[in-house]
Amino acid sequence: FCHGMMMGPQRMHFLLVLLASISISHAARTSYTNPVLGNSTSGVADPFILKYNGEYYLYSTGDPVQVHHSYDLVDWQLSGNVFRSNRSSWYQCDLWAPEVVYENGIFYMYFCASLCSSDFLTNELNRRMGVAWSLSPLGPFKDSGAPISSFWGIDAHVFRDASDGRKYLVYSFLYEYLPDYLPSMGTGLVVDSLQVWNKAANSPSSVSRGSEAWEDKDGDPTNGSLRYTMEGPATMQRDGVYYVVYSGGSWDMPTYALGYVSSPVLESGEGINGTVWHKTTPPFLRSYTDRVAAPGHNAFVKAPNNIDDICIYHARVSPFVSPGERVGFVSRTFLNGGHIHMDQPSIAPQDVPDGPIFQDIFNRNDSSSLGPSYKLTGGWRIESHQACSTPASSAIVASAPPLADYVFEANVKALSSQATSSPCSGLYAFYGDNNNYINASICGSPNNLDRCALSVSGVLDSVPLASVVVTLPFLSDAQASAPSGAPPCSLAYHQIIVTKAAGQLLIAVDGVNVFSQIYKALWHSEGYVGLQTPASGAGACYDGLALTPAWSDSFLQGAMWWTANGGTWSSPAQNVLAQVSTAKGTFYTTRGILYDTQYEFGVDMMINSVDSTNSTAGIVAAISQTGEDIIYAGFTSTIWPMANFIVTRVNSQTGQTSQNITILPRGFQRQLFHNIRVVRHNNLFSFYLDNKLTADVFIDFPSPSIPGLFTTNARAMFSSSWYKHTLVPGNLALNGGFEDDQVDGGAGTTATKGNAWALTNAYMSMAGPHSGMRKLVVTSGTKGSAVQTCSGLGPGAYVLSAYVNCEYSPFGSGLPLCSSSLQVQVDNGPPYVNSTVNTAGAEWTPVQVAFSISPGGDAATHTVTVQWTASAGLNAISLDDVFLQ
Repeated sequence: FCHGMMMGPQRMHFLLVLLASISISHAARTSYTNPVLGNSTSGVADPFILKYNGEYYLYSTGDPVQVHHSYDLVDWQLSGNVFRSNRSSWYQCDLWAPEVVYENGIFYMYFCASLCSSDFLTNELNRRMGVAWSLSPLGPFKDSGAPISSFWGIDAHVFRDASDGRKYLVYSFLYEYLPDYLPSMGTGLVVDSLQVWNKAANSPSSVSRGSEAWEDKDGDPTNGSLRYTMEGPATMQRDGVYYVVYSGGSWDMPTYALGYVSSPVLESGEGINGTVWHKTTPPFLRSYTDRVAAPGHNAFVKAPNNIDDICIYHARVSPFVSPGERVGFVSRTFLNGGHIHMDQPSIAPQDVPDGPIFQDIFNRNDSSSLGPSYKLTGGWRIESHQACSTPASSAIVASAPPLADYVFEANVKALSSQATSSPCSGLYAFYGDNNNYINASICGSPNNLDRCALSVSGVLDSVPLASVVVTLPFLSDAQASAPSGAPPCSLAYHQIIVTKAAGQLLIAVDGVNVFSQIYKALWHSEGYVGLQTPASGAGACYDGLALTPAWSDSFLQGAMWWTANGGTWSSPAQNVLAQVSTAKGTFYTTRGILYDTQYEFGVDMMINSVDSTNSTAGIVAAISQTGEDIIYAGFTSTIWPMANFIVTRVNSQTGQTSQNITILPRGFQRQLFHNIRVVRHNNLFSFYLDNKLTADVFIDFPSPSIPGLFTTNARAMFSSSWYKHTLVPGNLALNGGFEDDQVDGGAGTTATKGNAWALTNAYMSMAGPHSGMRKLVVTSGTKGSAVQTCSGLGPGAYVLSAYVNCEYSPFGSGLPLCSSSLQVQVDNGPPYVNSTVNTAGAEWTPVQVAFSISPGGDAATHTVTVQWTASAGLNAISLDDVFLQ
């Protein structure tokens, strides 16, 4: 029962405005398959992605180091070579793991290398880390002249602390290099302060050392050849905790995988023997099927919407010709409840990284106008793929609707001025009208352009706000030691991220949180965003704008931004919201005023006490604006070890109540924190428990909605909630990978809620699926079919894709003995068909059917029937990864 729906006139107008406001010039896509980069002749090892001015640059191991460019993290184009080894210097060979950091107009490439020698020990023991720099992400890069640390080290990873702007160097350290350590210690992870761009403090503290079987070089620490390997660190920071993801084991073994350690502090102060960091086992990403092996050496970057964390890593895809043929995979990462989750490596179709509702990278010809998306004052122009203005100019993003909760990115720089006034560049963090606005600007000192500060000012309810000036020492101090040719701080591009969450305004500059203020007048106030160039200076330039409706809440203000309906909601501890009433009944609380039909909402939660055997807690997946129609989703607290995940729809106007129940694994611990997430795409609600798809439910829910939290006969605690509007619709075909059991009911069978496909002469198989663990098979000499009905699709263009495979039979003799037909029928109209014929022994073959649903007619929504019919002949024919968008 896959489903979408036609939106009501008012809400449809809102969403169409959102989609129309995207003003980038490259073609958008909604799905992709891994790997996104690399093949059997040109691999991608140790990939790293830099996001700069709204665009992406990927660097990987090689000599020369190459850079690829992308707008969406999926489609990549080779831009060229950027750095080579030098036989007359210290970096003679083995250019590994380049990572590029942008700071104050300079791009710094951190890498590791060694001396070239026929002697293994000379080559191995001289591995050091270095840095090269450039004025462009496309290079060329120039080496600084010497290693940045005197210690043995590989896989240099630079991390800037979002709380104070300090920079650290996290790297793989050879413990056996020290005299007091055994060779079996191999490599571990350490962290050191990066005092200036080309010099570490040379005082590393331990992060973690090898201890697990899979971290051994051959995955077996008992065979007499023990040597642990931990390498390729990548750091995340969330709610006061640091997470370092690493690759364990030998890169050329299938046991190579990703694990992580965590700590409340970066540097333990205990030196090389520190024990503060906690290791989580087993690895969270590893070889999953015989199609993909040895995932490792990753990096993190924000998706185009500036909300989702995206992981880039390398892996090997069958057929495996050599261990060195690694290719690049991109996948979304979740950090919930102190745990990192990712889908296991797959080559199945999946949603592209989600985008903003408005984006402009000004990738168009020079012009005297910015285009129709803006409401302008002053002088504006497009110049060299950036928007530039004269002083005292503004550009309101008028094509996007006013929002109460959002994340807005703008990259800004001031233009050079010969006058004594401060060069400034800025933006509207919130704009309601001329009596209600808040602007933020980065300005240089008139006497020292290397000294930067953030200035925040504005007017609310016609009352001027007290101006706030925040110094930015992490930028100014870095500029003092920058290479020759670096622009002054105020004249370099800086990323500003504005987050408006209800009445709280947060501002980050170049990834560092520098401003947080609560303005109660902004609660439920909808506003625009835009660019705003102060009158001082010579003007400014801008690039990489992105706006996403979103909010996150770690409950630092308790229930301040939430509206309760029954119960007692309080904050007994930091970062926690609790429902503590002992009264029986269902109580809920909601947040926000953005009623929508396409969104994602999630929260970490636990049930800490119950009042009956019928106790449940979780999320309000949707509540209509009238409050009469509600969908609850949560887990029950029954007699241990049994528990269920229940989706309940209650309509008080019609008296309608319905439930969908999923049995949870035996031993489910309700008193531990779990993450519940819902993705609503019109009438299709997809529910995830601890980031595993738990229920896909079609609910005829015609109203736009907001989400919330609830308890029924229980007391529960909630932490780290978030919401975002989604652009990418997701897979409208249920169980497209056939990972859930499907039953062959014979001719004339119809699908049911728990059996999305109606099968005839077909069965599930775990033998050689295209991805995941299962596929659908029609056996030799039979005809079979799989049918699924998708009710309620609205007008628009759609694409149905799948993979088919004619498996080898000794009787095939190379003849085309397998044929299949993929068919789509809208209502009772003529079918759209894609037929394919496979020779025996062929590889998995992609097939597609493009179709459209025209607006108008008697029905606001339509029924689409997907049918796969196969004739196996003397062979067996398989179907997998059905994907409808």
